[in-house]
Parts: sequence; structure tokens; C-alpha cells
Amino acid sequence: MHCFFNTFSKHLFPRMACLYLLIVFFSFTLLAHCSPDTTRRLLFSSFDQHVHQSLSDNCPAQPLPIDIPSELPDIINNALSQLSALGESYVDNKAVPGVAMGISYKGKNIWSKGFGVKDKNKPGIAPDDDTIFRIGSVSKVFPVIMLYQLYAEGSVQSLDDPLTKYAPDFKINNTFSKSDITLRQMASQLSGLPREAPCGLTPLGLNICPLTNSEILSKLSSQNLLLPSWTRPSYSNLAFALLGNLLATHYDEKKSFEDYAQDQIINPLQLTNTGFKITDDVKDRMAVGYTPDGDEAPLIDLGYISPAGQMYSTINDLNKLSQFFYEAHILAFNDSSVLFSDFESILSSDLRREMSLPYFVNPDGQSGFGTPWEILFDGNYTIRTKGGNINGYSALFSFIPELHLGINALFSGSVDDGTFAKKAFDIFLPPFVSFLSDNVPPVPAPPNPNIYVGHYKALLNVVTANIFVKNNEMYLSYNYSGQVMSVYLYYHDVQSMQMYYPSHLLPCLTGELLAILGKWVYFDPVDKSSGNITGFTIPPVHLKRVSEEF
Repeated sequence: MHCFFNTFSKHLFPRMACLYLLIVFFSFTLLAHCSPDTTRRLLFSSFDQHVHQSLSDNCPAQPLPIDIPSELPDIINNALSQLSALGESYVDNKAVPGVAMGISYKGKNIWSKGFGVKDKNKPGIAPDDDTIFRIGSVSKVFPVIMLYQLYAEGSVQSLDDPLTKYAPDFKINNTFSKSDITLRQMASQLSGLPREAPCGLTPLGLNICPLTNSEILSKLSSQNLLLPSWTRPSYSNLAFALLGNLLATHYDEKKSFEDYAQDQIINPLQLTNTGFKITDDVKDRMAVGYTPDGDEAPLIDLGYISPAGQMYSTINDLNKLSQFFYEAHILAFNDSSVLFSDFESILSSDLRREMSLPYFVNPDGQSGFGTPWEILFDGNYTIRTKGGNINGYSALFSFIPELHLGINALFSGSVDDGTFAKKAFDIFLPPFVSFLSDNVPPVPAPPNPNIYVGHYKALLNVVTANIFVKNNEMYLSYNYSGQVMSVYLYYHDVQSMQMYYPSHLLPCLTGELLAILGKWVYFDPVDKSSGNITGFTIPPVHLKRVSEEF
């Protein structure tokens, strides 16, 4: 007995694919005899112990986001109570007197809370989602958005162009290669550049790097790369300072990076409490930052390093920024809403998805880097985070595109944002995903599914298929020489649908190699006399309907 996929392309697919397709078949056979609630639970939640063990190496279940009621269910409220306890535990009356947290989901702020006080000299006033904090290295998100915008509009021809193409005076000693470092390497912490800009000794004052492009480039010409590019991450504030300042000058030599970010990113995103310059008005709405000794932290100006860490923001604005990224992730085959989003004019959904990709996985398999993300892998999801620390403040910006979920936190003191991120997602993700799994929406079926139902054959009856309806969803069971694959059919129009199956029914790599997900099924025109579909094509095979029964 031969596997369909091995017969047609034995060099492309693993032999174990046959076994996994059988597992899928038996799963759907079981479903055919289940109640609607049980069917949904088996497909999107845990199987019984025997089936669960056989699928233990399969892809994690990732239920689609759904609308949740304004009165949150108990399972989510319980998780939020634990998040509140986490936020409260980070309040230190001496060194971290204020904490603000918020969650964005499907474009809405579903929870926010402040802990402690905005100012130790004004007890009883807690920070809220409009309280301003400095965000440190979360600022690095903005020069990367700028890079992708300039690429989209043609000012940057390729993300893999060398920096020297846009800043010919840039030079640094590279003892590892004759190649120049590229824009993408700089944006993903894989350039090998030194961590800090060569500001040198500067005059006493709050501006710690009051230098120009030419002055910085002159100092860099005598320095060396730390590592070969594309080997392993080496965190570099210098990389983002160069990326922001030099590309801004390339775009318009009369404007600064701060001008560009304000005009092209902050204003279009309506981040009304986000910016660079700390005016008196900003100070009035700002949480006071504190040093580890409990002293009020001076509001230093990073000068040339501004693109790497100068900015301030609020929970509300960071939630909007989360939405900007996660909204680009398409939730369903026929979801074209991203094309009509206001965000599309700022940066296309294609490029926002590309910007969200991981670029490096650390040897521990639990963390990595993107552009400019610090990535956490929790087993089921890839969490994009960007932490920030600057004198007196800490910040966490994070989102999961597949869930349309963002969790953000701001602190008026120094904390380990990475540890906080892991704790927060460990608390919130399991119950939240459990709620989604128990409330999975049905796969869209045709308005009149009965015109498709029946038994189909092709290739001298070697290939057969059944189409049937169960719980208002339509299924295709496809048989070749005894090997069966059963999937949902996702409706687009009368003559075209796509195959869909829950991700956890196959190992990730096997499902991707087989290319089942999204495979098109093209139906023949409706027969005028019978009113039914007479056949369909799954390229390259065409099947004819032979019976209305199966």
C-alpha cells in the first residue's frame, strides 16, 4: 500500500507523512460520531490520553482570536488578578514606586492598572494608562519602522544594502570579512558593532552625547567590529543610533531622526503622548523616575544616541503600537481587513509581518532576536518583546501576532524587563488560550452546502473523495489507494474553497512540507438540471461526482 504523497513526490515528503495522515484520518473518523461541542473540543483542545500521546510531537494548538464579552469570563478575570499581584510585587517604595500595566487584544484595551504612586512626594496618586514614562530601548522600534518605510518608498533599495551605500563616510575596521555591515544586520543586533557610541568625554551636563554624524563617524573609523556579522547577537545601541541618524540624513539632510519619527510614525499612529523632548508639559504628566538608591533620577538627554533610547510614552500609546504590529497578522484565509486598515498607509501589512520575524534563535531554544525584538519562545507561541532601561525608568513592549495580543508595562525605576515578561506571559497565556480553545468559531461553510455533498472519483477510481457536512461545517475526505486525508473546506465562493486543518493534528514541519493548509479546491460550475456541483479539481487531479451519497 502506497502513500499518496510518497507516490506523487517521494523525494519531497518524509515517509512518516503516511503515518501522520492516518492519524488525521482516524481523528476525523472519531469526530464524525461526536456531538458539536465534543467535535470542537477534540479539534482545538486536548485529545484523550491515548491520542494525546500519539500527537505529543505535533504542532502546538493555536486557536484563532475571537471577540470576547465586555464582561470578561472568570478564567480571564482570575488571570488578571494574578497579573495585578505581579504588578504589585514590583512596587518598591524606595526604588520603583510606580508601575503601570495594560493589555491590548484585537484592537481594544481590555485591561489596564496602575500600582504604587507617580511621585513619592505626592502619595495616593497612582499611575494610569495615560501616565508618561521614559521607555529607553523600546525607542529602537522606531528607527526600524523608519528603515522599512524607506525601503517601501524606495529611498532604501534593499534591507540587505550595506550602510555605506547611504552613508559613504561610514568606516569601521572589520578583521573578519571584506564585506560591509548591512542595514538588516544592524536592525537585528547581528552586525557585530560595539555596544556603545564613541561619545568620549563630554562636557558636564545632561546631554551625554552632543555629537554630530561626522564627529561620530570620524571616531568610529579607528574602532573594530566585535564579532563577525550573522554569527550571534551582540547588543548595540550604536547600531540603532547610526541607523536612525544616518538614514534620516539620507532621506532629508535638513531634518533629524526625531523630526522624521514625529512626522512619519508618531503622528500618523496618533501616539499622542509619545515623543523625544521632555517639555514642562510632559513633566507635569510624567511619573517621577528613581535610582536604585531611591533618589530622583535626572532626565538625561542621550543626544546622538537618541534613536536607541531617548523616547517617552504611555500604556495607551504602547497598546496602539502593539496593535500596529499584531493587526498585520491575517487571522483567516479570506481576511482582507488589513488592506483597509489605517495602518496600511503607514507601513504595509506585508512589511509589518516581515519586521516581526525572528532572525536568531539562541542555543537555549527559549530566546532569540528579531528586528529589533528580544524573542521569547514559550512552547506554543513566539513572543516579540522589546525591553527598555534608562536612568530612572524601565519598560516592556510585547505582542503575539497570532493572538492579536499585546502586554505592556512601565516602571519608575530599574527592573529586569525580560524576567517580568516571562512571568506575565506565564500567568496570562495558558488560561487565555484555554478560553479561546473552548470557544473556537466554526469554519465558514457555503450558504447551500448540500449542492457539494457526495462521492467523487478520478484516475480509474484510484482516487476517491467524499464531501460531507457536520455541525454546519463542510469536510473533504480524500482517499488514494487506502490512504485518507480529511480536512475542513473553507468557503470563499461557489467555485473555490481552501483546505484547512487544526495545526496540532500534524508536526509543524510535516504539515508545512505537505502544503495542505490553504490548498485550493476548485469546483465545476453548478449543473443547471440538478442544481448540484458535478466535480472539482485539486491540482493536478480532477474528480467527478458519481453519487449524492457517501
